[in-house]
Amino acid sequence: MNALIYFLLVVAIIGGVGLLVGSIWMLVRIRVIISKGAFNCAFTPLKGGGVGHWTQGVALFTTNELRWFRVFSLNPKPSKRWVRREIELGSAESFDSMKGMQVPVSAKREKFLLFMEADDHAALVSWVEAAPPIPLPNSWCI
Repeated sequence: MNALIYFLLVVAIIGGVGLLVGSIWMLVRIRVIISKGAFNCAFTPLKGGGVGHWTQGVALFTTNELRWFRVFSLNPKPSKRWVRREIELGSAESFDSMKGMQVPVSAKREKFLLFMEADDHAALVSWVEAAPPIPLPNSWCI
């Protein structure tokens, strides 16, 4: 009986330490991503004309990609990546009650919705529109 109690105690201690370490890792991970200029941005895929499950996250602009990270994840890599030139934004719908905007987005064959604050939407629109033109190979070589 004593061996079982000690075993359960050890398992509880290891589980508690693991939970603590995982929580600290998630907080540090999100803090580092946000320090690079990320903004709050929820994501949901569009499936068969319907809306899927909303997932809380943060998005980060890079030179050529929009990267989206889940808030509650241990993975340091982005959950989603979309190439800048392939992103097409639809008409945003404002929700005053939630102080945010729902934006339909398509990137290549993927269609989804992003939910963000109005200032972040303005930044996203500017970033997409300011993409450099696609170079045409040998376009001015004769």
